[in-house]
Amino acid sequence: MTNLTTPNPKDVSPWPDIMRYGLISGIIFIAVFMLGNLTGLSSQSSLMGSLGFLLVNIIIIVGVCVWAVRSHREQSLGGYISFGRAFLVGFGVLFLAMVLQTFFTYVYVTMIDPGYADDIVKNMSEMMENMGAAEAEIEKQVKAAQERFTPAGLIKQGAISTIVGSLIFSLISAAILKKNRPVVEDILDEN
Repeated sequence: MTNLTTPNPKDVSPWPDIMRYGLISGIIFIAVFMLGNLTGLSSQSSLMGSLGFLLVNIIIIVGVCVWAVRSHREQSLGGYISFGRAFLVGFGVLFLAMVLQTFFTYVYVTMIDPGYADDIVKNMSEMMENMGAAEAEIEKQVKAAQERFTPAGLIKQGAISTIVGSLIFSLISAAILKKNRPVVEDILDEN
């Protein structure tokens, strides 16, 4: 039998869960960034390595979003969550986590390892040469990559990817994880 005493979503704030899971997820994203940097997986030295690292990141982003929304649904809302609430929780968690990661990346690239950007650009250039790209195309891509690693470029790229990524993954997870509360008439009809 369905539990009729589930909490009213209006009485349960999503913000404590958004903050908790957003901070935990931000730490996870930073750890993955550092692991990728320390192992060389994020250095774009090979196309397959870069694609593999991107795939791992996407899986982690999806997992974090699903984990947060599902946890909020089950632990805070008694097993039910609307599409809007699921989207809010997913977006809030991913947005906070990605802001933390963007801030860390900015600090890392500008203060901790200023040579990081040069290494990425060098590896990207070598990879393009190995793939037989034209010299003009390589120069164009190198210039674009160098602009992305300026302080303004990092902030711009981080803001765009944070908003777009959070929107996309939150919409998908909300559509999958929403579970509307049953209407009282439906429950009475079952009996």
